[in-house]
Amino acid sequence: FLKRLFAALKVDARLAFHMGGRFAYETVCAGCNTSSCKYESFEELQITNLSQTATLSQFFSNLFASERLTGENQYQCDTCRAKKDAVRKLHIVKWPNNYLLMHVLRFDNDGNKMTHAFCMPDKFRVCADDDFVAVYRLLSVVVHDGATLSAGHYTAYGRIDDTSQSDFL
Repeated sequence: FLKRLFAALKVDARLAFHMGGRFAYETVCAGCNTSSCKYESFEELQITNLSQTATLSQFFSNLFASERLTGENQYQCDTCRAKKDAVRKLHIVKWPNNYLLMHVLRFDNDGNKMTHAFCMPDKFRVCADDDFVAVYRLLSVVVHDGATLSAGHYTAYGRIDDTSQSDFL
């Protein structure tokens, strides 16, 4: 979404510098042990499966968990020239320099609102692959007030500045 918005608004590279990051999807073939990577830029992290993710640390654990590709979801290995079982893992090779935008998806595929609580701390440390990466601080929140995807309104809450210790306005 943000890529299209930035392009439409002709946002310069400075915003991408402050908010942009880069994923690496690493896939390791179980047949030949060959590793391949696919890289992708991001401007936001989407928090999905809210019923399974109640805290930010659980979200990051799920995000960085290994995924087994088996059965109908096997990996097409270029080295083996066949579909093989594999393990895929997400790595973030470049975290945003200053601002990490996170989007909590509160609606399921049928447009029903999920009302599970989600705990977002004021400050949080990001660790990936057991290495410390950065500390981010919650600066603003946008809340949807309404029962369905097509009805309701949004309210934004934010700090006056990023050094403020006060509650949200």
